[in-house]
Amino acid sequence: MDNLSDNQINQKIGILLRREIEARLITQFEKYLSSELGGKKSKHIIREVIKGVAIEQGRELSKLNGNSLNAFIERQEPWTRDGSLETDIIKKDNKSYHYNVTRCKYAEMYKEMGIQDLGFDLSCNRDFTLVEGFNKNIKLKRTKTLMQGDDFCDFRYDVND
Repeated sequence: MDNLSDNQINQKIGILLRREIEARLITQFEKYLSSELGGKKSKHIIREVIKGVAIEQGRELSKLNGNSLNAFIERQEPWTRDGSLETDIIKKDNKSYHYNVTRCKYAEMYKEMGIQDLGFDLSCNRDFTLVEGFNKNIKLKRTKTLMQGDDFCDFRYDVND
């Protein structure tokens, strides 16, 4: 059996389902790790591992059809599949991609599972390192998230030459 790349998995099942599967496993891992190392240390380890995974996923994503902002935008479907994210696009050109997420099934899922803090690390926090791995010249600025109780998530991707 061939090993599927992260992007092939994302195309096959979508990211919402993937995050749910990951969350179920990582929740159990985090409980065990916390009992062995303490909560603060275990959360730090999990956060750093997820960041590393996200950087690698960004690098892999950039190999599919380049690492321009437009290529990044074109690869968003697995994240939005099945209405996972409802967005309002504010600005979209070759240098900027700004949008607000007004509904997020990821945040809803983590809340239902009772793991909003871990959910922030599993999904929201990795957005920054994913784009870093994809292209170091694309910067994400975000000051609000639905996961943390805000009315929307404000994604602001800008290309810095």
